[in-house]
Amino acid sequence: MENIYKNNKLMDIIRNKILLVKNKKYNIYVSIIYNLISGLIKMMIAFLSLSFFLLINSFYNFSMAFAKIVALYHDQKSKKEADENQPNGYGFHQYIAYRNVGVAIICSGIFYLAYCVSIFLGYQEVSFNTIIAIAIATLSFSEIGCAFYGIIKSHNIKTPFSSAMSMINLCSGFISLVLTQSALLSLSHTANTNIPNGILGVIFSTITILIGLYMMLHICHLQSHKHIHAMERFIHKQVAKEVKFKILTFQDYGPEQRYLSIFTTDTMLFTPTIQAKIDKKFNIKLIFIKDKEGS
Repeated sequence: MENIYKNNKLMDIIRNKILLVKNKKYNIYVSIIYNLISGLIKMMIAFLSLSFFLLINSFYNFSMAFAKIVALYHDQKSKKEADENQPNGYGFHQYIAYRNVGVAIICSGIFYLAYCVSIFLGYQEVSFNTIIAIAIATLSFSEIGCAFYGIIKSHNIKTPFSSAMSMINLCSGFISLVLTQSALLSLSHTANTNIPNGILGVIFSTITILIGLYMMLHICHLQSHKHIHAMERFIHKQVAKEVKFKILTFQDYGPEQRYLSIFTTDTMLFTPTIQAKIDKKFNIKLIFIKDKEGS
């Protein structure tokens, strides 16, 4: 009976994982379509109101939609089965997706920052009439809601691709806040909106650039295997002090294919619970080697 219960519980976990992945894909497709539609609406309003600021925001929407499409392509490719060209599989495309999103966020952030600086210095005027301001505020609020909904939905999926999607949603939410403020200031008929709009734009565009830089540094750190020392310290904390082990090799073929080869004579002390903690922390599988030469 106990085995039947464990098997049923395992099947429930597998079903939930499959459902979570399917929902993730569906949410990403919807978010891409939403980004494109939102960008088109902003572009139309920009032409109607002759607002270059709104046109810049529409370009930001398009750039984030393009980043999602490119990342989705690499995520799909990472699922490809191993072949003679890539005997260890295509999981590394998850890292390419993460890096490309980081580059897109940095480039878009720099472009937006430059324009916000020009607003702050008074070279560009940002103001809308009442009807357009209400339309922009409504659209921006919906974008903020969708962005943070996407962050929450992808929070439980620990892959470079899902992390990249969360970063895009976070940055999109920040930029939408700038547009929301500009619309609300127009509704309040504030005399000079350049300074508050420029300051908020500079702050949030700088934050998005820093997020992109963090992503680039994080993926470089991950692929350089410098985090092996952190793995070693974590393992030391999990096992008994008298347990002697040595990390031999670390092989990383993608987020689902990360293997840490360890030499130890006390394999029994690496209990399944300890191995599960290590896997949860670093997403790696332990391989125990009988001797230091790797046999």
